[in-house]
Amino acid sequence: MAADEAKELAKAFQEFGYLSQLPEGFTDHPGDALAYQCWKLARQKKNLPERTRLIVKGLKFAHSPTPARRSKNY
Repeated sequence: MAADEAKELAKAFQEFGYLSQLPEGFTDHPGDALAYQCWKLARQKKNLPERTRLIVKGLKFAHSPTPARRSKNY
């Protein structure tokens, strides 16, 4: 894992910890935190290549099967 990915993962995990409740289908695993952040950002993008890049990135780090299914169905 590159240094910039590690920093992004740490930030996503920290922000994930601020949620009062885990999003449905996501666990408290750091990979799911980053997958959730990527999924959330992808939903905001209109640009298909950018959205696809974020989904692929989220799938790379997703720990539980639900984030992967959610991203594939998006």
